[in-house]
Amino acid sequence: MPEADRAHWFAPRQLAAGRMIRGRVGPLSLWIAHRPNDWRVATLSGDPAEHEVAFEPPEPIADPPPEAVVRRFATGQPGDRLAVRPRLADRPVVARPEIPLTVSPADEVTLFVSTPLWLEIVLVDPDRSLLTVPVIRPSDTWFGPDTRHGRLAYAIRTSARLDVHNLPPGADRAISRVTVRNRSADPLVLERLSIPAPNLALFADRAGGLWTPAVTAERSAGGALKVELAATPPVEAGDAERVAEPREVSEATVLERALQVLLG
Repeated sequence: MPEADRAHWFAPRQLAAGRMIRGRVGPLSLWIAHRPNDWRVATLSGDPAEHEVAFEPPEPIADPPPEAVVRRFATGQPGDRLAVRPRLADRPVVARPEIPLTVSPADEVTLFVSTPLWLEIVLVDPDRSLLTVPVIRPSDTWFGPDTRHGRLAYAIRTSARLDVHNLPPGADRAISRVTVRNRSADPLVLERLSIPAPNLALFADRAGGLWTPAVTAERSAGGALKVELAATPPVEAGDAERVAEPREVSEATVLERALQVLLG
């Protein structure tokens, strides 16, 4: 798909009554049909190895495949504009490197981790959210020191690339830059990383790539963990624009506790 097309897949689009659009974001196929005061959204999960994004022009309404999940929404307000907007996960995403990574004492490393998107189907002017669905639903996991302290999260495997250009291409994922500084005298083994997705905004670069704000985690000489969450995306994102707000705006102390278990 040309970059100019991919960069605008989440922009508002016109869909007159009696028409539908077909689309695909990674492994998730979509059919969105508009009838007078009636919107129907059908979804169907496909090949997890598929990462491209494509939307067809509006066409006459046709039935989706019988195996698709169909949801129907009624509205009393006129309007024929909608948007398919990217969102981050509704829980933290625990990324487990395929091979555990060790950061030497008095050293630091920057990792690039990609996480799957969710999609929000929205009627615009004014905004009315119909539903939010994952492009691909990760498995459930628990992240925390024990069963009483922690949070339900999603689990993914990650290659934890050291060079952003080595990330597998995928317009259906968001990239997080995580810098880990080890100021202690002992090696720091990274067996898993928790990305606080609900607390992060989402940004789009000029090519349509999606980014979260940069995260920095520092282990002090005494073993304490200090975490900084940037307000903007990393420099690798270039002149990126904000396209989605955080799902949760936590108080500083709550977010700090969540970030204290960034490294597992």
